[in-house]
Amino acid sequence: MTATAKKRKKKDGRALRAERSRQAVARAMLDLIRESEGDPRPTAAAVAERAGVSLRLVFHHFKDMDAVLRHAMDLQALRIAPLVPIDLGPCRSVDEKVTAFCERRAMLYEEITPTRRAANTAASSSPKLAENLTHFRAAKRDQLAYLFRDEVGALPEELRAARLAAAQQATSWMAWESLRAHQGLDVAGATEVMAASLRALLGGGA
Repeated sequence: MTATAKKRKKKDGRALRAERSRQAVARAMLDLIRESEGDPRPTAAAVAERAGVSLRLVFHHFKDMDAVLRHAMDLQALRIAPLVPIDLGPCRSVDEKVTAFCERRAMLYEEITPTRRAANTAASSSPKLAENLTHFRAAKRDQLAYLFRDEVGALPEELRAARLAAAQQATSWMAWESLRAHQGLDVAGATEVMAASLRALLGGGA
């Protein structure tokens, strides 16, 4: 092996170790947020201990704890990506579509709730987190509009915009949080309320 190749290998090894440390810190942050049910501010010492790295190494890789949180949220986005798509292909009726849609949304919301609480709290001081939340909300609204385009299209024209907006609100994470945290419903109960709301809004009539 040439000297140049040895140097490149050494450099690549350092980069790999650095990336492993960054990922370990981000995973530690996520774990602590989940355990605390949404505290966006685990201490640097707690994160370092959970990640198995020194406190100095945390701040070697990240400017501050906000940067750790942003990286953790990026990692969370990768984790939940498989839960976002909703395939309603086999459904034969509106009721089946609504049930399948709401069950899938319930799975997603149960997975993201602790980190979503943390992101909501931190977004006021982090434009990047606020932007990510805005994009995620828009994607979910677009998804619902697409999956139920036939049902919305079958409504009287003067009702479509309001019913679609109401359906998007009824199936949002904020609505889910209200059902679970404020009204104290279990997952099955909250899912049924979401489904009942969506069925009513897509059912036509004044």
